[in-house]
Amino acid sequence: MQVQNFSEIKSIDGHISLQDQFQGIIKYGFSWPNDLKAQDNFTAKLQKEIDQHSTLIRDFKLPDIEVTVPFILIGPPGIRVILLTRERGMFRAREGQWLIHTGKGFKPSKENLIRRTQLYMMAVRKFLDELGFQSLQVDGLIVGVDPGMHIETHNPAVREIQSDAIRRFCTHWEQEQPEISPEQVYQVVSAITRSATIEQIVDSEDVRTALVEPKQDMLQKSLEPLQKKFAFSLKQWVVVGVLIAATVFVLFVFMLIIILSL
Repeated sequence: MQVQNFSEIKSIDGHISLQDQFQGIIKYGFSWPNDLKAQDNFTAKLQKEIDQHSTLIRDFKLPDIEVTVPFILIGPPGIRVILLTRERGMFRAREGQWLIHTGKGFKPSKENLIRRTQLYMMAVRKFLDELGFQSLQVDGLIVGVDPGMHIETHNPAVREIQSDAIRRFCTHWEQEQPEISPEQVYQVVSAITRSATIEQIVDSEDVRTALVEPKQDMLQKSLEPLQKKFAFSLKQWVVVGVLIAATVFVLFVFMLIIILSL
């Protein structure tokens, strides 16, 4: 399986530099290193079990809405938006509800993972429509990667699997009847990759422009009203500024001498 990773911070051979760890924690919270490790492990499992006809896209930021989709699996069986969770405990997925078991039974969890996955699906669906792939279906999948997570399902709106079913999911993926031709798989992956690359180039150019904008240009803009009034050039204003600064310095020294002589 091929992998296109658009994560802002990536691990190298399973390791993250201290600087990247610090930046990741500041941006994503203290759970981020473990989240990244879980994502890397999940990616490695899929790479081992799924052939090169499929592509896994990681952390793709959808243009315009600035939403990052964790995983998009694209292959002959179709398109799957995948949400990983490291939660532990007993959960129940019932239609659009995501419930957690407490000492007093099941109650709605703080975060509805089904709803979140559906939002990712709708966003990806809209993005593909804009790219001209209106006929392709987008499905969702919630993957619990912690062995301590148990999910009861009751006609859920989004499919869920537990950690021990990841390999079975891969096997089933390989055996499913093709829904997308190899040409369409290539076209979709290429379109997403091209879109992500363009987005990164635009962002980097904006940052570069902001960082390297000559201070002289900024000074020029601030002096424009005075230039129009007194018809001074920028060099003339610089000379005037130096003269004023020198005069202030001389006056300061002169006052200091007077004070010390008293």
